[in-house]
Parts: sequence; structure tokens; C-alpha cells
Amino acid sequence: MQERHIVFDISDLPLTNPTEINIARQRLEDTLAKTDELNYAAEQHEKWKEISDYMTLLIKGGGRIEYDDDNVIEVPKDETPAYLEWTLWRAALAIDHMVNKPYEVRGFRLDSDFMFWQYEPLLQDDDRGTCEGKEEKEAFKNGKKERNGKEGKA
Repeated sequence: MQERHIVFDISDLPLTNPTEINIARQRLEDTLAKTDELNYAAEQHEKWKEISDYMTLLIKGGGRIEYDDDNVIEVPKDETPAYLEWTLWRAALAIDHMVNKPYEVRGFRLDSDFMFWQYEPLLQDDDRGTCEGKEEKEAFKNGKKERNGKEGKA
């Protein structure tokens, strides 16, 4: 943490039981992920050519570009909506004048290499400040739950 110049304070947790230790670990992981994403965002203005190439592939409906043996980009035809959202997010980061943090503007999850790892958008908080989880989402899909005044498909 010191090498990366990240301030991390868990002085509010006594760390006397596994639950408190787990909370501290989750806070640390969240802080590291956000810091890594901020660093990734700061690099995007240098990646404009790659972002442009992804956009070209999206316009073509998918495809692949090989820069050299070790550097290839690809947009699978069946994943173009996901790549479109991810590429537009990267383009917004490349403008390099965002007021919001990069993790506040996207509606998809990232892996450790900052590629999206699922297309289906994350569920957003509703007006009451609650967020549906996986079980509620599945119940909605299976027609057993109502969400935003709509019933899930039967």
C-alpha cells in the first residue's frame, strides 16, 4: 500500500473476530480496485488508436485486428453490444476531463485487466436506495417477482 501511495485506514475496526477482518479485507480490495481503475483511466488518452480500432471493428459488426504476434484485439460478433458499451466508456476516459470517477460512470463489471466480464448490465439502485441481488434478479426472470411495476416473464 505504501509503495502505491494508497492511504488505507481501518482504525475503526478492532479486528478481533473473522467478521471484522473480512470487512477490512473487503475495504482493502475495494480501495485497490478503485485505485487500479483510476490508473487505467489515466492511461486511456494514450490508447486512442486502440479505442479507434475497436470502434472500427464495431462498425463492421465484429472482427479482429493483429498489430503483431503478441498484440491482437477482437470483437466477437455475438458480443458487439458489450464491446460497444466498454469501448464508449474507454473513449470517455480518453477525453481525460471527467468530473466523476471512472467506476461511477460504468454500468458493467470489470475483470482485473479492465475488460468487462459480463454483458448483462448491473442492477441499479432503485428509488429507495436498495439494490436487487442475484436471487431477486433470477426470480424476476422466472416470473416470480415484480420489478419497477413489471412482472417477470412467465
